[in-house]
Amino acid sequence: MNFDNIQHDVATVGYHIEPNLISGDLLTNLSVSAATAAPARGRIKGKGRAAINETTNVPYTSDLEPWDHYWTEQMIGNPDAYQYINIVSPMFDCLIDDWTVWRMDHHILNPGSTKINVHMDIPYMYAPWHNDFNLVGLQCILTLDDFTEENGATCYLPGSHNNPLTETYAPRNQMVNDYVIEHGKRLIAPAGSVIVYNGRMLHTMMPNNSDKPRKALLLNIVSKSILPELRLYDSLGGMVI
Repeated sequence: MNFDNIQHDVATVGYHIEPNLISGDLLTNLSVSAATAAPARGRIKGKGRAAINETTNVPYTSDLEPWDHYWTEQMIGNPDAYQYINIVSPMFDCLIDDWTVWRMDHHILNPGSTKINVHMDIPYMYAPWHNDFNLVGLQCILTLDDFTEENGATCYLPGSHNNPLTETYAPRNQMVNDYVIEHGKRLIAPAGSVIVYNGRMLHTMMPNNSDKPRKALLLNIVSKSILPELRLYDSLGGMVI
């Protein structure tokens, strides 16, 4: 890892990719975990609404509710996930002085998903941090499959983490959705790559036009300095380490 490059990329464009960082048994085990973990929350295919799975204690099978896309339960205690954190933690160390993992889960984008929803990640999605330009939140994606345009690789707006939010320039706004899709770029990366980005950068999942799910392991990294206030806004998260 070149830490100067990581710092430069995240500060300017908004993200950095380390291609093929994770491989072998660790990548295989995390991919199997993503494929078999039960959905915890997401969106039901064809119903256009968010949903929470009440049966997350059973393994995922195709006869469960047909999810458009979903997140799994938090991966507390998963030894492979903690091994992965140990590998990538130097990236976080060079970006945030005193950090913790606030959320750690899988995200699965199923074939046929058409969801587009431009947003910022924790903590910037919450009002106190909308226009906080300090780097107090990172999102980290481990690509468990190749991320391609066909299977819905994340679309992002370069440099948007440095733009102030206004009433019209804001996430979850159709005009902003359209603008990001028109002017954004895609995070294309092979399986096993690690993508770390400023959580304030506008981005969205894209339609999965392939015939296979697109799997990822997500880490939400936050500065410990914001934890007391963050706990007032986010009930799903919690210090993973």
